[in-house]
Order: sequence, then C-alpha cells, then structure tokens
Amino acid sequence: MREGFGHGRLNKFVWATCQADYPRLFTFDEEVTNTTTTRYLTASIDKDRGDVDNCASREAYRKQGVDLGLAPERLERYTADDDATDLGFSMIAPDARSLESRCEEGDSTKVQRNELRLLQKKYVHDVSDPHWYTIRFRTRGTPPPCGSSRWIMAQWKYAPASEWPHDYSQNPFLAQRFDNGVFHITAQRDRCRCMVAVADGDPDLKTDDPSLLAAPEGQGQRALKKSQPLKCTREDKVCTPEGFTVWTTDGGEPPQLPDPRKGWVTMSYRIKPLGAEQGQIDVYANGRFIVRMSGHVGHDGLGPSRMKFKFGAYRDRITGTHHMDVDRICISRKIGNCDRTVTQVELTD
Repeated sequence: MREGFGHGRLNKFVWATCQADYPRLFTFDEEVTNTTTTRYLTASIDKDRGDVDNCASREAYRKQGVDLGLAPERLERYTADDDATDLGFSMIAPDARSLESRCEEGDSTKVQRNELRLLQKKYVHDVSDPHWYTIRFRTRGTPPPCGSSRWIMAQWKYAPASEWPHDYSQNPFLAQRFDNGVFHITAQRDRCRCMVAVADGDPDLKTDDPSLLAAPEGQGQRALKKSQPLKCTREDKVCTPEGFTVWTTDGGEPPQLPDPRKGWVTMSYRIKPLGAEQGQIDVYANGRFIVRMSGHVGHDGLGPSRMKFKFGAYRDRITGTHHMDVDRICISRKIGNCDRTVTQVELTD
C-alpha cells in the first residue's frame, strides 16, 4: 500500500475516520519548489478536540460506507470486510493515566485524539509477517513545555483474535512520540516502555527555557554491539524489560533523530513484533540506520494477532494548535517499494 495524498481527498476505502475529526481537522495542500511539487495531508489537533472513538461500532463503518455512496450489496461487504469489532477500541488503560495535570492549563485526566487508521483487511497483516512501514512527515506549531503528555504521532498495536489478556495489551508496542515538541521513538515490552531514539531535546523535561532541552549528539558507528535503551519506565518508575535487547552500530547511543520541526523527515521501520524471542524492529531515519530492537519485542500472551497502524495525534489535553503534515505512507514486505534511500543493514548478533 502506497498513499501519497496527491488527489486532495481522503481515500475512505483505505482509511477509517472513526477516531478523527474529519474533515474539520484535516486539510490538503501542496508545496512547490524549483524541482518538485509535494502534495500532502495535514492532520491537526486543537484545544476543542476531545476523545472520540467509534471504531468498535459497526454502525460507524456503515455510515462511512453510505457516505461513499456504496450500493447495498457493496455496503454489506465493506462493513463486514473492515471487521470492526475485531479492531476494537483504541484506548489507554485507566491505571496508566495520571490524575495530575502535567501542564498548567492542561488536563491529563482527559485525552485528545485525531487519528486515521487502516480500514481494509488487505492492508492489515499478521504480526508474524515482517513488513516495512515508511512515513514521511513534518510538524508545525509550538507545543507548550509540559513535559510528558503521552503525545503520539504514529503507533503500531496488536489487534488480537481473542480478548485482551492484559490491560497493557492495548498500549502501542512501537510509537512515534512528540512530548515537549521533541520527536522520539518508544518500544514497549509488556508494562515497561523504553525510549530507544530521540531528536534534539528532552521529551520529559518541564521547563520554559528551551536552551535546557538540548540533548547530546549520537555516537558514530562501526560494528553492531549491544546497547541500552535511553530510558525505560513503568508508571513513572525505572524498569528493565526482560528479554528485550537494543543494538546500535557501536554499542553507544543511537544517532540522533532528525527534527521534523525543521523539515521533512522520512522514517522507515521493519517490524516483526512477535513478543517472543523472535521479535525484531529496525529503525531508519532519512535512509540511515538508527537502532534495532530484538528478542521480546511487544506483549506476550496475545495469541494470533494482526497489526494495527494509526497516525495523527493522540495526547493528554494541552493547550495550543499543532499540525502534522504527511506526504507519504507506505506498507510493504519490500523496502524498495517504500523508501529507496534505505540500504538495508543486515546486522547480526
């Protein structure tokens, strides 16, 4: 699947809007330079957006099919094919939500959501089947320095074939995050969430002095060695994810991520989140290898599961308006179909 958003409208045969404020918080635009024209989708979030989640409602999908003008027989297939009840709600477990506001004017007991998620089954693969995901994006707007606000721009989750065995099973095992306006990547092993790569800045520091958000540059790279996550927490306490290994090319910190506030960034991920020893996620930024996670990647005990991918905005309620411009999203078994700047690094133990 390759979505370039070049037609100036959302393809509702691909994307579900049941967790989005569409079309109010979505626009289509283009950027013209001397050599290229970039057409992109903008997903925004503002103070008025709340938490709306109709994705476990088959009626919501039927309404979307009606809006597409489908004939009755096609409408029935469309509604059945999305398998809405299997996708289920997307939410954070109540005990994982802080009751204290992390922003002076915010409210972390409430969340804001404006996300698009894949609709058709043909784009939702089994978690045991490795796929590449590429997203080219940039950000606009200045978030307030609230520290951690659980701000997610893109996330990968399980869609289990059975009931959720644990409350944390609904948390993303991989996420692009934007707390404090600092781009970073997290991976979660059961209840333990680890930051594995970060752009310039500190996503957790609550400060009004932007000079204090500077972070050190990443190390150079030579050969693959075991490394450590940058930070791992469980309910704000330090944790160690069992059976979860981080690899970088020299055993030090991964290279610093590019800053989407300064221009377009292309992130590519090879994802196989089995939860057992065979799990593996590789991360590339603008064609450069960043980090690998292997071993117990994701959550155990889920049984047969499919991949659930979403992008947009999910965060605690904070002030201000923010925009995420998305030029391209691609999902494929082959990286050449999605990002030709990547030279796949076959790093072994």
